[in-house]
Amino acid sequence: MKYEEIINEIGNKRRFSNRPGVDVCKIALDILGHPEENFNIIHVAGTNGKGSVSVMLSEIMSGSGYKTGLFTSPHLMRFNERIRVNGEMISDAKVEEIGNRIIESAYYEMLTYFDVCVLMALVYFAEKKCEVVILECGLGGRYDGTNAVKGKKICAFSAIGYDHMQILGDTIEKIASEKAGILNVEAHAVIGVQDSTANEVLISACEKKGVPYKITKPEKIKIIELDIIKGTTFLYDNQTYHISMIGEHQVENAALVVEVVNLLNKLKFNITKEDIQKGLNRAVWPGRMQLISKKPFILIDGAHNISGAKALTRSLKRYLPKEKFTFIIGVMADKDYKGMIDQYSEIAEKFICVSIDNDRTLKKEMLKNYIESINKEATLISDIRECLEAENLDINRRYVLCGSLYFMGEIIKIL
Repeated sequence: MKYEEIINEIGNKRRFSNRPGVDVCKIALDILGHPEENFNIIHVAGTNGKGSVSVMLSEIMSGSGYKTGLFTSPHLMRFNERIRVNGEMISDAKVEEIGNRIIESAYYEMLTYFDVCVLMALVYFAEKKCEVVILECGLGGRYDGTNAVKGKKICAFSAIGYDHMQILGDTIEKIASEKAGILNVEAHAVIGVQDSTANEVLISACEKKGVPYKITKPEKIKIIELDIIKGTTFLYDNQTYHISMIGEHQVENAALVVEVVNLLNKLKFNITKEDIQKGLNRAVWPGRMQLISKKPFILIDGAHNISGAKALTRSLKRYLPKEKFTFIIGVMADKDYKGMIDQYSEIAEKFICVSIDNDRTLKKEMLKNYIESINKEATLISDIRECLEAENLDINRRYVLCGSLYFMGEIIKIL
């Protein structure tokens, strides 16, 4: 099969299986001879921020001279974004070669789409002889396909909140417990800034399994300067850092990254303060609080759950106090769209509702009905492309486009 055929073939596979991804990926990795055994794996779990944490770590490690593999999901525009070595995406030719090998294998039928992505990444990283691999969890942790790997060095936890509750559970305790399922007695844990309940669950899980752990302490964080154009300067543990990403939550993500790197140095890695600073500066993560245009003001953010909506709202209020925003929003049907709208309502001047080009989209009419029920103005648009054409945007308004990472992918392609 050629590249496009591979992408279509695996894209048509089911999202969920009767068997956990961790089980089927372990079977496949046993057959493959565990190509990941020689990596130093940093396994990143969480509800929000795990992609940002992963890309920051990748930039720091590759900038320190370590050949570094990065696996993330979902992609925004092209499949290849999911699998990178030293920041460079896997080639179409390699997707063809490894994809055909997996599709022709005896274990292919039992894999989900995500499982195929995980296996393709690990095979590729082995071929490229990666020394370090940053592996972002998909959904949850305990049963996730990424949890089948050997060679974990560190398990890192970004912020845990409410998402995928129909699968992971309807309380923070249950969700955090599922995320804690990635803990491995051979690895260390680093816990990012958390809700107190999530913190307790993660610490308890570490202590029960005998996993050494470090905690990212919010009291050690002091923001020095927030600039929606230039990024953020902050202190962590009396050291000054600057990140290009915007959003207060990204400071907490960066502090987690600093703790992970400090631990790596204790584990005989050699990463300098300059390496950390350069990596944090270089790290960008499209579709996450990304300022696309200043006139008109257009900011996009893949906030797709209540935790993400809270973080976006908090940051907008901090960067641009007393301002009101026009939210252009498209949401997946399995998300708590009412909770997200409630978060934005205080700073929203109006809402523009759109249906995302995806089978799982929430119909825009349902969005509009709820928004109007809380006495906010809402309009419908049939096409996001038409809406984004310059003549249809008021230069005096501030636009925030949010609701789904798939929606961000659509927007970035258009812009």
